[in-house]
Parts: sequence; C-alpha cells; structure tokens
Amino acid sequence: MPRFIIIFFIFFISISYSQNKDATQNTTQSVEKIKLFIKTSDSIKKIKKTINKTKANDTASYLAYTKIFLQRGIDEENYKYQYYAAYRLGYMYNTMSDYFQSIAYTKVAKEASIYLQDSEKKTSSAILNAGNYFKLNLYDESLKQYLDARTYSKKIKEENRKNYEFIILPNIANIRVTLKKYEDALKVYNTTLEVLDKQAYKETVGYKQTLLSTLLGKGKCQKKLKDFDGALQTYEKGINFAKELQLPKYIIDFQVSIGNAYYLKGDYQNALKYLNDAKSTIDSQYNTYPNVSQANYYLAQCYVAQNKYKRAIYLLENNFDLAQEKQQENLLKEMYELRVEIAQIQKDLQTENVYQKRILKLVDRKNEKRENTIELLHNNDLRVYQDLNQELEIKNNKINSQKKTAIFIVFALILILIFSLFYYKKKSKAKAQRFQEIIKEIQDQYSAISETKSKPHIKDTQAQEILDKLSQLEKTGFYKSKECNLYTTAKAIHTNTTYLSKTLNEVKKQSFSQYLNELRIDYVLIKLKEDTRFRSYTVKAISEEIGYKSVTTFLKAFKSKTNLNPSYYIDSLNTINN
Repeated sequence: MPRFIIIFFIFFISISYSQNKDATQNTTQSVEKIKLFIKTSDSIKKIKKTINKTKANDTASYLAYTKIFLQRGIDEENYKYQYYAAYRLGYMYNTMSDYFQSIAYTKVAKEASIYLQDSEKKTSSAILNAGNYFKLNLYDESLKQYLDARTYSKKIKEENRKNYEFIILPNIANIRVTLKKYEDALKVYNTTLEVLDKQAYKETVGYKQTLLSTLLGKGKCQKKLKDFDGALQTYEKGINFAKELQLPKYIIDFQVSIGNAYYLKGDYQNALKYLNDAKSTIDSQYNTYPNVSQANYYLAQCYVAQNKYKRAIYLLENNFDLAQEKQQENLLKEMYELRVEIAQIQKDLQTENVYQKRILKLVDRKNEKRENTIELLHNNDLRVYQDLNQELEIKNNKINSQKKTAIFIVFALILILIFSLFYYKKKSKAKAQRFQEIIKEIQDQYSAISETKSKPHIKDTQAQEILDKLSQLEKTGFYKSKECNLYTTAKAIHTNTTYLSKTLNEVKKQSFSQYLNELRIDYVLIKLKEDTRFRSYTVKAISEEIGYKSVTTFLKAFKSKTNLNPSYYIDSLNTINN
C-alpha cells in the first residue's frame, strides 16, 4: 500500500509539472503573438483594446505593450500613435508615483501633439507634466508647464475649454503661493473666481471643491499681503458656503485659516476660539485630518503671544513627529523656528542650539533632495530619449538638419580658410623674423661657437677646472661623435660622471643632454650658413653628421632651439644666396 501511494504521488507531480510547463509555453507564445499583433495589425482600434485589457490586472504587460506601440509610432512617423502611447505611459507612471519616467514619456507625447497641432493634446500633456514637476518640488518648472497649458487651452473650443481652466487656473495660483509670489497669485485667484461665477462652470464636476480651494488660497494671499480684514471676509464667505454644502473638512480648513487671520491681526481671543473649535472637531470626528499639525502650530503661536509657553511647547513637541511623518517640511521648519523663539525668550541656550541645528539639517536635506531630483530627472530624460525618441528626432529633423549641416560646413570651411591664411601669414612672418634673429646671432658670435659664452666667478675650484677642460674639449668638436655621452665626455676630461653632471647643473643650469644639444645645434647653424654643399645633404645625413643617432631627436632639438624646421632654415639661406 505505501508503495502504491508513492508511485501515485510521483505520477501526480509529473502530470502537474507537465501542465505547468505547457501553460508557461502557451503564455510565452501568447505574449509574443500579442507583441507581433501590436507591431503589424492595421486595426488600431483592436490594438488599443488589446493593450487596455491588461491595464487593470497586469501593469507590467500594459507598459510593455504600450512601449511597443510607441516604438511603432516612431518607426512609422505616426504622431497619433506616438501621442496615444506616450501620454498613456506618462499617465500610468504618474499613478505609480514614478514621476521621472512620467515626465520623460509625457515630453514625447507633448512633442507629438505639437506636430499634430492639437491644442487639447498639448494642453493635456502640459498639465500632466506640471503635476509631475510639482510632486518633485520643482515648482518653477511646474509653473512653466501650467502657463504653457494656459496658452494652449485658449485655442480650444469654448465648450471644451472649461474642463482645462478648472485645473489650470487654481494650480497656477497655488504654485505662485508656494513660490511666495502672493500678488501674482491673488490676481489669478480673482480670475478663477470670475470664471467659476459663470453658470456653465457651476454645472461642472468638481466645481464646489475648486471654489472652496480657491477661496482658501485667496485668503492666504490676502493674509500674506497683510490685508487681514479682506482675508477674513474671504474666509467667512468660504465657511458659509462649506456649511451650506455640508462639507465638514472644508469647514475645518476655514476655521483654522480664520483663526490664523485673527492671530495675525492681534485678536488672540477670536483666534483661539476658531482654532479650538477646529481642534475639537478634528479630535472628535477626523483623527486623520491632514492639516492637524497646521492647526496645532497656529494654536502654539497664539499661546506664545499670550506668554503661555508651556502650552505652546507641549503642542509643538507633540506635533514634530506628525509633521515629519507627513513630510510637511515647510511647516516643520516653522515649528522649529517657533520653538527657537520660545527658547530665546526663556534664555534656554541649550534648547535653542538643538532646534537651530535641526533647522539647518532640514534646510540642507531639502537642498540636497532638490539637487538629487534635478540630477535624476536629467539622467532619466537622457535614458528615455536615447531609448525611444532618438529615431523620432532624427527622422523629423532630417531635412532641416541637412540644410543646417550644409550651411555650417560652408561657414566652417570659410572660417577655416580665413584662419588658415591668417595663421600661415602670421607664422611665415614669425619664421622670417626668427631666421633673421638667428643670422644676427651668428654674426655677433661668429667666433664664439666653441667657446664658453660667459665665465662666471666660481668658488668651487674643482668645478672651475672641469669647465676649463670642457671649454678646451669643445674646440675639438667632440660633440659631433655619435659615441659622445656623459661617460665618454667625463673620461675625456679626466673626471667622473657625477662631478661633470653636477657642474653642468649648478653652473650652466643644464643637463648633459641639453648641453650637448646646444653645442650641436649651434654648430650646425653656422655650418649650414657657411657651407653650401652641406645644405644639399638630406636632413637625415645632416643629423648623422653632427652625431645624432635619430633624425627625430635632431628635429626636436633643432625646433626647440630655433622654433624653425631645418628645411625652412636651409631654404631661407638658399634664398639669401640666390
């Protein structure tokens, strides 16, 4: 019986393995079939339907298939396909919080929409990337995208435009608040309220929330611009509207904002009334209220103004972790600053230093995060554009590129020709001048080729003796021998290589190699000037004649000494004689 069970178990495992293997093979074949279908099918409607089937349950396949469709659009130069695929990739990556990838693909979509001259598509792309940049705290770039979207949306038919203005205007104002451009933001909030006042907009989905958010934003700008009464009027209008619509979370927002406005106005009694009402509602009904830290911060400010430091400290210290958890970095910084202010009032230097350090650390972290974000964004742009958009750019710009290249080549050739003529003329003049200098030097020192040019007074008698012997040895033309080196020269003047090398270094400030090259080149300059037959030698023969084993070494030494080539020097001498 046990044996039968074992055999049955093995048989069952084998069957299961076989079925799983077949299923895997079938899945692989199915995937390849879908990829081929996306690449080749003429029914774009069916392609889109096939891709969208995977969206809900298989994100990886959805992304892979959409990228294949995007590549097809690039290969076929079909901007409709490109926009459709790239925008959906951008949107999907946005929902996955992969904002870097979303930005890169949305840029491809935006470029495609520009070629299509489709204002709605351009607007949608700009709005999507504006949201991506905002999530990455790149507010200037986010604002730029929303302003582009605003420009594009003006060319959309009026009946369709309202859906876009609903998104664009409040966000432009919100970003300007973040960038502390309160006057500009206030103008846009007022424009938004004027637009929302139109009957057509009142029937749009999201109208109530947009109106209330706009009133909150407008009130904040008025507070920042010290128009506290104006802010209170705006907030009162908003809270009444929120009560009428029975939107309790917005009621709390307005209570908190009104409390802060009264605090800034110096009316701490009313400030505490509204803030405590808001806090009471939060504690009893909305434990997950997102702005609870903000409410507590405003309460702490009121307590500090009333010299109730213990209460303020309690509120702050019980909300640091919460603000940090919610990544409310700006609020956290303000809370730390208030804690520093209390410490200064209480002359608590130790606590003051602790929170000053936290502020600095927070600022450093924020700056580092921004720098890293920009770098990652740049690198990701490069990667995606290299993978998908390079061929698109090449094909779209081929004709213009050819024209630009031709113009550039012609222009470059002209510049090169002008530069070459100028350089040749300048170099020829410099060479001629240098040649004349060499001839003059030879004439001035005609009889001093093998003599020491100067005899400084040397205290070291041994060094002086070596120099005197060298001077005598130079008259024999010893340097023209191929066997001439430091050792043979030291031997010829009955000294050792150490003393000879040291004397040359200390007195003549030369190595032996430099000393030898100088003698040989000085000699060959005069020899070429005086001996017309010697000029007819090849450069190689001339180099061998004066002791060089390598013509390259001779050319290098000659050029170093004269800034001329031997051939130029010989030709110039022949020209003078002729």
